[in-house]
Amino acid sequence: MNRADKLKILLEKLSLNQSRFAAAMGMAQNSISSLINERAPISEKFIRLVQHTYNVDPSWWDDDESAPRFLNPDAPRPDALTAQERKLLDNYRSLDTHRKSELYNYSEYLRGNKLAQDKSEGKG
Repeated sequence: MNRADKLKILLEKLSLNQSRFAAAMGMAQNSISSLINERAPISEKFIRLVQHTYNVDPSWWDDDESAPRFLNPDAPRPDALTAQERKLLDNYRSLDTHRKSELYNYSEYLRGNKLAQDKSEGKG
């Protein structure tokens, strides 16, 4: 089993399409397609990026196991949003620029109040 085959298996295991997988790593979908279709090699740099983004054991790419190995199976994935978080993000994306700015400022205000409260309670 080669690295391209393993990349296909990893996408399936993570339940991600190429676009979402790539976006979490700051890459374009066509780059992932090139790797899967063996138009470009899967480099050590890419393997390190997958390790840091998805917690995949780098030695898995060159061993005989088909199932991906994760360094810390309990670590949260970057795309693992709750239903409420996805809804909030969808709502945000539907706003105009001005309202996005207002919402951002309000979230910073709330966050600042939370930090101040934590400090006053000796939590931070």
